[in-house]
Amino acid sequence: MHYQKGIIYTLLSAATFAMTPLFVVKAYQKGATAWEIIFIQSIVASSVLFIGLLLFSPQNLKINKSELKVLAPIGLIGSLGTVICYNLSLQYIPGGIATLLLYTYPVFVTIGAVSILGQKFTSKQILALIFGSLGVILASKVMKLNGTGINNIGFLLGILAAISYTILNLLSEKALKTISVWKVTAYTQFGSTLGILGIIYFFPKLININTIKPVFWLYGGGVSIFCSIIPIFLLMQGISYIGSSRASIISTVEIPLTLVLVFIFLGERFTGLQIFGSFLIFFSVLILRTEGENANSFA
Repeated sequence: MHYQKGIIYTLLSAATFAMTPLFVVKAYQKGATAWEIIFIQSIVASSVLFIGLLLFSPQNLKINKSELKVLAPIGLIGSLGTVICYNLSLQYIPGGIATLLLYTYPVFVTIGAVSILGQKFTSKQILALIFGSLGVILASKVMKLNGTGINNIGFLLGILAAISYTILNLLSEKALKTISVWKVTAYTQFGSTLGILGIIYFFPKLININTIKPVFWLYGGGVSIFCSIIPIFLLMQGISYIGSSRASIISTVEIPLTLVLVFIFLGERFTGLQIFGSFLIFFSVLILRTEGENANSFA
């Protein structure tokens, strides 16, 4: 039963996170900058989480030194790096490609899970990882990068976002063994927001808070609720049941979801190569799904 819940939570996380390019790209089209959206997203998400916990679960606002040592790197490195690199990449490359590059992260999760967490993988997990990784490579056309016209800066930012997301997953799995999902979710966001405020303080030219248009707060608020708080909470729940390695593979279904959404709402086109890669990703999820209830939870 826990395995089934983990899959459902992770899939729902992917589905909500897939909407990110819709909000962010639309905001850019209205004239917003990446740093404005990053700032708004962080402030709104932290405010909502703080008020929510204060009203409904104040015990999760209390934190000791040992918990802080575990949670600080998740927010200041994993979440902060993912938010900054992913949002900046959307200024250089299409939303579909940015998401495809982000989901090279299962490769990094596998390396980290083996070398850092000491996990052992089943043959089905390895096979699913191979198909999932190949699907990401084909879907993002990395193998033919020179012929795609993909902006090099955008490509690099996409890979850095994937590495940051890997750190977020691996460190979250470790934290969830002793800390509640809501506390991990909240303090991950708090840490990320503190990082954003620190960057803006030391580099004030990045953003002028007084000139942010009201419509940007609407888009940034949408990102914070639907593409930050909800997917991160769902992902934490998924990881707590099935572990970061399985969650990383299952959550790659965000790729075909994002391709469909950006095609419908942003008019982005994708090729047969990308479609084939998406099918491989689905196939990897189906392989992993056959492990069923017998799979052990990492929690």
